[in-house]
Amino acid sequence: MENKNFIFKLIVANALIIVVVFGTFYTVFNFLNFQLAKNTLQRQNMTSFIHSCDHVSVNLYQSAMLNNSDYLTEAALSSNNALNYLQSLSNSGFDTRSLTENYYDFFRQTVLTTSLVLEHRLDEGHIADHISHKKYQTLHTAFLSMRQKINEEQERIIMAINTLMGFSAILLVIIIIANIMILFRSFKSIRAKENERSEMIAALGDGVYGINSNGICTFINRSALDMLGFLEEEVIGVNQHRLFHHHRSDGTIYPEEDCPIHLTEMDRKIRHSEEMFIRKDGTLFPVSLTVAPLGTDRSIVVFQDITVQKEEQAILDGFANYDTLTALPNRRLFTILADQVIAQANRDNKMISIGFLDLDGFKQVNDTYGHDVGDILLQEVAKRFKSTLRQSDIIARFGGDEFVVLLTSIDTKNEAELSFKRLIDQVSEPIVLHSFEIKVGVSIGYTLYPQDSGDIDLLVRHADIAMYDAKQSGKGRIRRYQNQEII
Repeated sequence: MENKNFIFKLIVANALIIVVVFGTFYTVFNFLNFQLAKNTLQRQNMTSFIHSCDHVSVNLYQSAMLNNSDYLTEAALSSNNALNYLQSLSNSGFDTRSLTENYYDFFRQTVLTTSLVLEHRLDEGHIADHISHKKYQTLHTAFLSMRQKINEEQERIIMAINTLMGFSAILLVIIIIANIMILFRSFKSIRAKENERSEMIAALGDGVYGINSNGICTFINRSALDMLGFLEEEVIGVNQHRLFHHHRSDGTIYPEEDCPIHLTEMDRKIRHSEEMFIRKDGTLFPVSLTVAPLGTDRSIVVFQDITVQKEEQAILDGFANYDTLTALPNRRLFTILADQVIAQANRDNKMISIGFLDLDGFKQVNDTYGHDVGDILLQEVAKRFKSTLRQSDIIARFGGDEFVVLLTSIDTKNEAELSFKRLIDQVSEPIVLHSFEIKVGVSIGYTLYPQDSGDIDLLVRHADIAMYDAKQSGKGRIRRYQNQEII
């Protein structure tokens, strides 16, 4: 009813203006500005479209070169932007089918190029890249053709306005009717686009929600609600940080001013980060999120649950850093930890000692009882090593029956030798396996830092040499390497 009254009043007002020449010229002037503004928007959409195409290409190539999935997200956003600009042009009356087909050809070829590079199929990648450039040139030609049409449309608008101004009274009525039709069409187009966008966001597998400048949630899709465990009415109108982002994984409070979402609200910059969200039941789960500004006072947040990826990464890290049989650090992790211990020793002005340990009689156990028993023996020896050493000391397995010990923060050589003597005593105690006793020993060679060397690899190598001398001297012995001599 209000719309009908508005239309009636608009028609009456424009009819009165017909009798006034000034009113006619004024209305024509406004109509000219409206058409020029519409044409300018079309030109901007065309420019934004080609820029989005460039962003798609750049981000896909960055993803291939850097093997970073964040650039794939950027490429997807840029592709959606490009299609939105094409849709805007189509809604304004232009036939964008040719341009759309050229864009899809270019996009598919660029994705193919990226896939080939990621698979290290470089020769095919170069060929695909050449074809991609050709597709881009074809797309750019279609873009220039469309832009020419827009320019021609601008000229036609100006010519039509100049012609119609000679028929001021009739023209004014036509303009009024045209404006009413455009208003209806624009309203219908806007509503359709909003509905389409809402349906698209709702169907996404990623969690998506929007916030205003105060961090208040304005919309949220079904995937986000499912991951968070909230109902829509529990989230809309509520500060999202205080609802499900208020604590870190260690239990400490997460200040809102440190939150990347809040920072984007302040400086309007796109951010990517890994965060911890809190479900309605209080459990935490890791997410990878992207927050981007919308307009001048809103932002949109897109996030994914990366619990599985984190678990898989933890498993991979375990394989990379720990011995699977004894659960002790492996050579790689030992080197990393040793560098940290050396740095701490330098700060505290302390010594450290590295001991290379090799079991005596282990080969006979394997030959006599089999490798399964040998594996159990290694696990038991590893437990004895760990129980004998201090918590600050490090024990690692380098392979076979070879172990390396790092004694931290020691003051004298005798202190190191006493620790190694305790290890020998512990291993020398009989080990009961499958109702029978097994006895093994251990030979130890060691070095001191910083007296013997400052390089961790060299310290381990020298300790290995000293251990070999200990075995040659009768096993179950301790030898120190110093200044290219065994003492």
